[in-house]
Amino acid sequence: MKTPIYGLVAAQPKDVYGYLRERQGLKNLLGTITRSDGAVFEAIDYAPVRANLNFSSIVGTDLVVDGTLGTEQVTIEGGNFFSYNKVTIYVATRGGVTIQQVTNEIKGAGYTSCEYDTIDDTAYAAAVGGTGDYTGATAYYRVVVRAGAGRQVQAPNLQLNRVPEVGQGGTGGEGGYEFTGGFSDRLSGQSGSNDFGTLVAYTQEMADDDRWLRFGFSEAARDANDSAYFPVGSGYDPSKGLFGGEHLPRNCEGLISFNDNTAYNSSSIVGDLKYNAADGSLDFTTCRVGDLALVRFDFNVIPQVANTTIEIAMIWQTRDADNNATFTFPLTGTPVFYGTGSVGKTFLNRPILSAYFASSEDVNARALLAVRSDNPIQVAPLTTLVSIQR
Repeated sequence: MKTPIYGLVAAQPKDVYGYLRERQGLKNLLGTITRSDGAVFEAIDYAPVRANLNFSSIVGTDLVVDGTLGTEQVTIEGGNFFSYNKVTIYVATRGGVTIQQVTNEIKGAGYTSCEYDTIDDTAYAAAVGGTGDYTGATAYYRVVVRAGAGRQVQAPNLQLNRVPEVGQGGTGGEGGYEFTGGFSDRLSGQSGSNDFGTLVAYTQEMADDDRWLRFGFSEAARDANDSAYFPVGSGYDPSKGLFGGEHLPRNCEGLISFNDNTAYNSSSIVGDLKYNAADGSLDFTTCRVGDLALVRFDFNVIPQVANTTIEIAMIWQTRDADNNATFTFPLTGTPVFYGTGSVGKTFLNRPILSAYFASSEDVNARALLAVRSDNPIQVAPLTTLVSIQR
């Protein structure tokens, strides 16, 4: 059974406040909109502590989105259930505006599971931080919506023989993902912003040497680039990446190591496989045999010579149970060709590379993203999305 997503834009469905404030129909009804954590996002004269708010000066409604996420469980077949984020909105109306008009606009934003009940001014004041002296208000309401995609959870009586979850869970408590802009070559900017990034030169010497340019990670770059722009849960851990580990696969503690520094991270300058030194690694050590890793690599490239072919890969090193390297090789994707007219232009690439974990040595592997070119280029690593499918 597929769980619906509440909120029209799947990328950030929990940001109920952000969606509603952009709804033109709701704007026509609203006098003010804010969040109960005191953060004010509109250019209005609006005190975070809402003492003696005069509703006679507000056209339409006062709408307050509770900044604290709740949860709601909905039972499905087999005794299992979906766990949804629950967002509460407090509404005070005046001037003939009805709660039905407000909820219709909320549903129009994709939050079709929308219920309300009537409350008094005392309950409204307690919820939004005011005093209850709301001159001019005609009615007060508490509106509850489901937000985002539900996470399917197995019924407790079916979990007796399962290993307890270590990670924050993922879709269905199985597969999951993490995202970061923490490349050590990218010490400024914002994850996901698709900014230009920091250019790194892939030189003619590297092309002649048939050398891979690997992109390492660092905690400093992670801290500079992975700033959550959406509501986060109590289990959010900023050391894991942009999503803070909240969408990791079952029993997975993380998918990116920002500070690995082993023999794998040293350069290789002889033989058939040559590459530079780079710290960090994609980290699959708490995944399991049979998993499929899909790694999207977002980077900008500027060709310096016409008719240039660029290869993209993960430099993969399998390891045994004692962390001894067994095999090192590139897991490549489809090459990209830049022909006449491409020189000096910036191109955004978003290839997806895959790795199937056929054994425990794959699970214990080290991996870094890399490019190789037959001509000089300039390249800027931006972000990577690491997902595990089961």
